Amino acid sequence: MKKNILKKGAVVLSLVFILSSFAIPANFVFAKSLEVLGAGSGGLTGSVNSGIPIIVRTSANQTGVLIQFTTNPSDENISFSPKASCTTNNEEYPGSCFVYLISTKAGVFNLGLVTFGAGYDPTPLIPITVTEAAVNLKTNPNANNTDTTYTPLAPLPGFMDKDGNPIPFPTDQECAFGKYLNTMIDLIIGLVAVGAVVMIVLGGMEYMTSELISSKEHGKERIRNALLGIIIAIGAYALLYTINPALLEVCTTLPQVKIVIDDEPESGIQGTGKDKKTITLSKLGGGTQQLTACEEGQMVSISLFGSNVRVYKGVALSLQRINAKWQTMSPQYPVYSVGGYNCRQVKGKSGFWSAHAFGLALDINPETNPFGQEKITDMPDNFVKLFTDESERWGWGGNWTNVKDAMHFSKIPPNEGGNGIVEP
Repeated sequence: MKKNILKKGAVVLSLVFILSSFAIPANFVFAKSLEVLGAGSGGLTGSVNSGIPIIVRTSANQTGVLIQFTTNPSDENISFSPKASCTTNNEEYPGSCFVYLISTKAGVFNLGLVTFGAGYDPTPLIPITVTEAAVNLKTNPNANNTDTTYTPLAPLPGFMDKDGNPIPFPTDQECAFGKYLNTMIDLIIGLVAVGAVVMIVLGGMEYMTSELISSKEHGKERIRNALLGIIIAIGAYALLYTINPALLEVCTTLPQVKIVIDDEPESGIQGTGKDKKTITLSKLGGGTQQLTACEEGQMVSISLFGSNVRVYKGVALSLQRINAKWQTMSPQYPVYSVGGYNCRQVKGKSGFWSAHAFGLALDINPETNPFGQEKITDMPDNFVKLFTDESERWGWGGNWTNVKDAMHFSKIPPNEGGNGIVEP
C-alpha cells in the first residue's frame, strides 16, 4: 500500500513539474534595447480605424524573439492585427517583426513591449497619438479601396505558411467561398481521421483495462464505430473522386444562363372565306389567283440548290431562274439546307397562317442565318440579290425592321416584302 502511495505521489509531482515548465517561462522579463522604427521623441501617430504599423527591431538583430504588445492603460477600443504578438525574423528587416495597432477612438495611448525568455530589460513606454482624420473622397486615392482579405485568427492546415503563420485569404477572387470550402473539406476529413484514431485508442484502453464483459463489449463497439466512421468519410471522398473529381469542387459561382425566347418571326397571314385560309395573288400579265393554305394539289416538287423542294406551282419558274443563276455564281454560296412548303399556322396566333403554308416562302441555311433582333447572316449580297432584284421581287427577312429573319425569302406582300405576283 505504501509503495502504491509513493508511486502515485511521484507521478503527481512529475506532472506538476512538467506542466509548470510550460506554464511558467524560465526567464520572464521586460524588453531591453528594442527599437520601434519611426518612433521619434513624440512616439507614433495615426488616425481612427486605420492600421498604425509598429515595426520592432532587436538591438543585436536577434531572431526568434517573441514580443508581446500591450497598451497602458488597457483599452477595449484598441486591438492589434493580426494578433498582439510577433516573432522576430529576417524576412523584411533583420531581427524584426511588426503588427498593426487599430483604435476605434481618438486619444493618446502608451505602448508597452514585453519579451519572453530573451534576457531583455524594461523598455520605456511609447506614446501613440490617434486622431480623428477627415477623409477627402476626391483627393484620397484609396477612398474606395476596401480590403476584403480574410486572415484566420489561428493557423489552419491549408491556410498557413511553412513557419506556421496564418496566410491571408483574398475573398475578392473568383469563387472565393467555394475555394475556402474545398480546403475545409480536406481539413474536416483529416479531423475525422484524427478523431477515429483517438476513439480507437480509447476503445482499446477500455477493452484492456476492464475485466467486465460489458465494458469489453463497449470498447469493441467503440472501435468498430470509429473504423466505420473513417471508412464512410474516406469512402465517400474516394467514390466522388472516382466518378468525377469536379464533384469535390465546391463553387458558388453559378454558370450564366442565357434565355432565348423563341418568338415566331412571321407576323402571319389571315385569309378570307369561312375558314380564313384563302388569299388573293396577282397573276403575271394581269388577273388574280386565289390560293388556299395547305392546298396540297397546288404544290409541286422542284430541284433547287441541289435539293428537292415543294413550293406553290406559281413560283416554280421564278425559283428555277434563280437556281440557274446560282449555278453560275463564282464563288458559289453553299446551300446545305432549304425548306419550302409546310402546312402550319404561326406560333401563338390562332387563325394566322405562315407563308410556308401557301408554298410561297423558303428558309435557307437556318443555322447560319437565324432570326433575332440583330441581323446575322453568312449570305453574300449577290446571293440575296438573286431573289430581291426587280426581275423576281422576293422579300428577304434580313430587311425586316422589327425582327430579322435572314434565312427567310417570301413572295407574300406587303409585310414580308414580296411582290405577290405568281406565274400561270
